[in-house]
Amino acid sequence: MSPSLNRPALVAALLLAAAFWPVARWYGMRLDDGSDEPMGLLALLAAGWFLWRDRERIGVTPFSLTAGAAGLVLYVFAFPFLPPMLRALAAILVGGVVFRIARAPGGVWLLLVLSLPVIASLQFYAGWPLRLGAATVAGNLLRLSGLEVIREGVALLWNGQRIEVDVPCSGVRMLWTGLFFHGVLAAERRLALHTLLWLTPLCTGLILLANVARTVLLFFKESGLVALPEWTHEGIGVIVFAALVGGLFVLHRSLPGRQAEEPASRARHHLPRAGFALLAAGAFAAAGVPLYAGAAAAVEKGEVVWPTQWKGLDLVPVALTEHEKSFASSFPGSIAVFRTSEGPFSKRLILRHVERATRKLHSSADCLRAAGCVLEEGLDETLANGEHWSVWTAVAPGGGSFRVRERLHEEADPGRQWTDVTGWFWSATLGRSEGPWRAVTVIEAGGE
Repeated sequence: MSPSLNRPALVAALLLAAAFWPVARWYGMRLDDGSDEPMGLLALLAAGWFLWRDRERIGVTPFSLTAGAAGLVLYVFAFPFLPPMLRALAAILVGGVVFRIARAPGGVWLLLVLSLPVIASLQFYAGWPLRLGAATVAGNLLRLSGLEVIREGVALLWNGQRIEVDVPCSGVRMLWTGLFFHGVLAAERRLALHTLLWLTPLCTGLILLANVARTVLLFFKESGLVALPEWTHEGIGVIVFAALVGGLFVLHRSLPGRQAEEPASRARHHLPRAGFALLAAGAFAAAGVPLYAGAAAAVEKGEVVWPTQWKGLDLVPVALTEHEKSFASSFPGSIAVFRTSEGPFSKRLILRHVERATRKLHSSADCLRAAGCVLEEGLDETLANGEHWSVWTAVAPGGGSFRVRERLHEEADPGRQWTDVTGWFWSATLGRSEGPWRAVTVIEAGGE
C-alpha cells in the first residue's frame, strides 16, 4: 500500500477534516449562495487528480505531523482575526505541510489556491484596476494607430461615442481561467515550485496583454469602424483566449519537466503515537475555536436621514427581512428599503449609507444571483442630469423580468459618482473620495 493510502495518512486526513470543518462549511455555503461562481470545483478536481497521480511523492512523516500540529496552534490563535478566505488558505497550508505537498508539482499549489471561491473577491479588489489598466493601454495603442481616443474612467470616448467593451467580470474571468490552464500545464509537466515563482508572473502578464488585445479588437466592432454581426462580440473573446491558451501550452512545453518518480522503495517511516497525539490535540482545539471565539461587535451607527421622495414620487418604507437585519447589524453604515407609491408596479429602492471603505458593500447583482436570478448586463447609461447608472436585466427563477439600475455617489457631492463598487472602493481606500457615500439600487418591472 502506498504511503499516501495507509492508515496513518487516513487518520491524519480525518483529523484535518475535523479541524477545518468551519472552512468546509463556509466553502459549501459560498458555492451554494450564488455570490461566487463554482469554477473552483474544477480546480479542486484537477489538483486532486495530480496529487493522486504523484501520490508516491507525498505522505505523512513524524516531522510533518509535528509541523502540522504547530500550524494548527497558530491557526487557533489567529482564527478570530482571519477572514474566511484566509482561514481556507491556512487549511491548504496546514494540509500541505502534513502531507508534504511541497514534494508534488508546483502547479498543484496554484490549483489549490484557485479552488477557493476567489472570483467574487478578485472582482471586488482587482476588477476595477484590471478594467482601468486595459482601457488605459488600449487607448494608448489606438491613439498610436491615429485614432483620437480619450479614456474616461474605464470607457473609451471616440467620435462622440462612449464605448465600454470590457464588462466588469470579463477581465477577472480571463485572469482566473488563464491561471487555471497555467496551473494544469505546470502540474502536467511536473514543474517545480521554484519554477512557478517566475513563471506565474510571466503567465499573468501574458493574460493581461491578451485582455488588452481583446479590448482593442472589441473597440473596432463596438465603435462601428468595422461592421461585424453581434455574435462576434463573444467570438472575438473566444478567439483571443484560444490564442492565449495556445501560447501558454507552447511556453510550458518548452520548459524541461520532471519525470515521474519510480515506485518508492524507501523504508517506511515509523510514526510514533506522540506525533498523532499532537496533531489530534491541535485538531480538536481548531475544531472548537469557532464555538468559543467571540462574535464581532455590532457596528455603532449614527442617525441617517433618508429621502421621502424619489423623482417626484413619495417613498413608502419597506421593513427589512430578518436576513437583511442581521447583515445590517455589522454593516458600516445603514440600509433602508423603499417602494414608490404609484401602484402595484412601483419601483423598489435599496439605499445604503456607507461611512467607510468596506468589503461589505457589494453590488446588488450578487444578491440577485443568490436569489436564483439570471442577469444580463447592459451598458452603463447617462441621464440628462449627469447621473451615471449601471444597468442589468434580471430574469426571476419563476419567469418574469425586471430592470435593475445602480450607482454610488458622495452624499456631499452627488456629482462624484461610480457605477461599480470596486471603482468606489479604491477611490475611498486611496483617499480620493471622502465619505459618507450613498449606494442606490432601483428595481423596476418591465426589463427588456
